[in-house]
Amino acid sequence: MKRRTSALSLSAAAAVLLTAPMLTGCSTDSHPGAAAVVGDQVISIAEVQDYVKEVRDGQLALPNAEDELAESSSLTRSIVHREVFYALVELAAEEAGIEVSTREVQDQRALTEQRLGSPEALEEQAIDEHFAPSRLDDVFRDALLESKVWQHYGNDDAQIAAALKDAASEAGVTLNPRYGSWDPEAFAITEPDTPWLKTLTGVPAGPDTLPE
Repeated sequence: MKRRTSALSLSAAAAVLLTAPMLTGCSTDSHPGAAAVVGDQVISIAEVQDYVKEVRDGQLALPNAEDELAESSSLTRSIVHREVFYALVELAAEEAGIEVSTREVQDQRALTEQRLGSPEALEEQAIDEHFAPSRLDDVFRDALLESKVWQHYGNDDAQIAAALKDAASEAGVTLNPRYGSWDPEAFAITEPDTPWLKTLTGVPAGPDTLPE
């Protein structure tokens, strides 16, 4: 990965009806060691594994460790899937001239720590929601960026859909088959039996998460 991890995000959704060919593929053969590639952003298997290890170590320290592990059996795929989603959000933000400053990230993190009671409480909640505590600045950056993109388009599903469709079409999305496959028609990453991005009336949604 160049920069990112996943994000403690506001719930996000965008309707996408793809009418143009997608510059996508189902293999990362041209990028050995990649879990996924979105444009020039490589999401590496090694960094995904490091992320998973940090979350697993945190879960193992919890009193209900067995339950936590059971509830996150697909953690590795979920992390890869979130990375692809937020990479597309970031590309859409760049196209719209949207940025998030370091100060905004710091302020949002401080507000969330205050709401939860302490920095330690934030880290505990991050583990509970399967996010790596060491990546929390990226987590909040992604959450803020997503919120700004949605606000930029007036929370209008059609406009958001078009922005994400353009981002995916121009950049291209490839996925290591072990983590699923990219479905350009549904604008979703799917697994053999269940899709990651659940669709409601054609609206693929990003992961539901927490900060306010």
